[in-house]
Amino acid sequence: MKLLLLFIVGLSFGQTINFSDSIKEGTYKEYVSKNGFTIKENQKIRIGYPTNGNKFTYITQGTEMVDCRLNNILVEVCKIEAIKLNNNYCKVYIFFKGFGLIPVAIDIEAALHFNEIIIQ
Repeated sequence: MKLLLLFIVGLSFGQTINFSDSIKEGTYKEYVSKNGFTIKENQKIRIGYPTNGNKFTYITQGTEMVDCRLNNILVEVCKIEAIKLNNNYCKVYIFFKGFGLIPVAIDIEAALHFNEIIIQ
């Protein structure tokens, strides 16, 4: 019985999610974007340039848009999470450790579309 429980728990946390899948709230190890880019935990990604003047629109820390000081740096993805929004739609975010205690969240699809992040 314990072995079965460990197997089920292992499956729920080691998953890959695709943009085209019906996305369910949870934490994932890998995400495949609409354009076919694969993003994995511990992968390095490059922060691009802000689309909103001196602030990033799709990169936030807490509830604040991140300042342009992060542009053109490499960061390491520490978590990939699908979060349920008010309309019961789930959106996938990646997180990296920011400056301070609050991690930085990136709306993957929007940030890729507007080049706020660059997958190498």
